[in-house]
Amino acid sequence: MSSMRPTPASLTVRLALGVAALSCAACQGGPTLSSPPDYPPLETDTFGSMRNVFVVDGIWLGSTPAWEDLELAERRGVECVIDLSSPDEHTDLDVAATCARFGMEYVGITRADTALPADAAVDEVLARFRRPDRPRTLVFCGSGARCVALMAIHRAVVVGVPLERALDEARRAGLTPGELEEFVRAQVRRLAPSG
Repeated sequence: MSSMRPTPASLTVRLALGVAALSCAACQGGPTLSSPPDYPPLETDTFGSMRNVFVVDGIWLGSTPAWEDLELAERRGVECVIDLSSPDEHTDLDVAATCARFGMEYVGITRADTALPADAAVDEVLARFRRPDRPRTLVFCGSGARCVALMAIHRAVVVGVPLERALDEARRAGLTPGELEEFVRAQVRRLAPSG
């Protein structure tokens, strides 16, 4: 019985078929190292009379709402309102009672007497943002700046947006460089997974 040795032509055909199969498999795979991940963008929006409004993934961020804005929130399907206001950002509107009237959950994040949220407050907001069953949410404070700071933390730690990109988005949304930006950096260091 004689063994058949492949001819150079058959080896060339086999090699070409193997290269084609590998190329096809590579085309059908996931993103390559050269294609950056596609994160949902933080986009400018409007929300009644609220200022500095941005939205991403069913979460609106902005300044203190008026009664009409909360009525609009109910019409837009918002089910949860998170209040990050400081004690000096007082409004005559009873936001908690107005939310209850419209059937929305009101979450008042308790604050210390500092300008920045405590670690526990950051943790509570991020836990709400990362819930798989998270309802449509409106987050507000006096100017909206603390809201975008917490969103930057969420995007960097949970979503995986590079920190500098998350900060750049937040600056365009009203975050001023300085104490609040350093707060974001410190929180990302605290919360980022080790390793």
